[in-house]
Amino acid sequence: MNLRLMSLTLLLAAITALGCASSKKVRVEVQEPGELSFRRTTIVAVMYFEGEGGYAVTERVQSKLFDGGHFRLVDRRHMSSRDDEIRLAFTGKVDPSTAQKFGNELNAELLVFGMVDAYVVVDEKSKGQVMIAVHKKTGKEASLIMAALKSDEYAIREVTRPMLIRDGRVAVTFKLVDVESGEIMAQRTVDRIFKDEKFADEDGNFDMPSKDFILDQLVSEVADEFVRMVSPHMAICTLEWAKVSGSSQEGKLAEDFFCRGLYARSARTLEGMLIGATDGKQKGMIQYDLGLCYEAMGNLTKAESCYNRALDTYVENMVVDALARIESRESAERKLQEQLTN
Repeated sequence: MNLRLMSLTLLLAAITALGCASSKKVRVEVQEPGELSFRRTTIVAVMYFEGEGGYAVTERVQSKLFDGGHFRLVDRRHMSSRDDEIRLAFTGKVDPSTAQKFGNELNAELLVFGMVDAYVVVDEKSKGQVMIAVHKKTGKEASLIMAALKSDEYAIREVTRPMLIRDGRVAVTFKLVDVESGEIMAQRTVDRIFKDEKFADEDGNFDMPSKDFILDQLVSEVADEFVRMVSPHMAICTLEWAKVSGSSQEGKLAEDFFCRGLYARSARTLEGMLIGATDGKQKGMIQYDLGLCYEAMGNLTKAESCYNRALDTYVENMVVDALARIESRESAERKLQEQLTN
């Protein structure tokens, strides 16, 4: 972090109690690099994962890697008979000649395999007290919200009902092996859980996702985490929009364009507002929002320039945070370009 940014951070920490301008958080998608760097079109073989749920994990990892488009994948039909042999050979470091033998047979440069450590959903049944709304005439149950809206028609009661507590967990240890050297390049355990509890309705039913649905969702989350580790991926970045002159029609229009993903149109609207702006703080807010537009479009150089100009008259935490974010994203962008072009 540069000296100016560090000084402003300390200054803002001291004056936070004075409050800040009205703002709105907007989520935008950005592309981020994988934690590990592999050149585009590296050939990868996904071996079957051991343990209960291994087939589901294998298929989901294979599918996610294929959808990402960063790697070339070995057809599973070409290696299904060798899964156990290959997995055993790569439990530790092996002789390079053995690794190259497998690599030649599979035409692969990287192997992905591992162990499913947990693949389970369990239920616990209990009883508890719950507040319900009952129609005074029909005796039918309704939501508490409905009872609040029509309080003269409903009565609130506390009743004892069966309760279902459902816990799910999927944990997978991934290993990534460089075929040429036989080295395990990375090993990581990804753990995801589900937990919910519901009271039975008047018919004794529980509004709860099925066990199969829960396992499928957890497997998908685990696979997503692995894919984010090894390849470029889309991620959500939260940007804090400054509401420029709340009553300004142009400001509202620029904000609406931005929230709808029309970043270039939002930027043009803001640039027009800059021409007629005379108030220093307002100019700073416009420059800041203009920086958000450029950042969302991926033009980090222009975004940084706008944020720096904004700081001249609009010293707010969101501007300092934006400059720190740009610094981080510029580093990530360099890594991303290496992964996309190599």
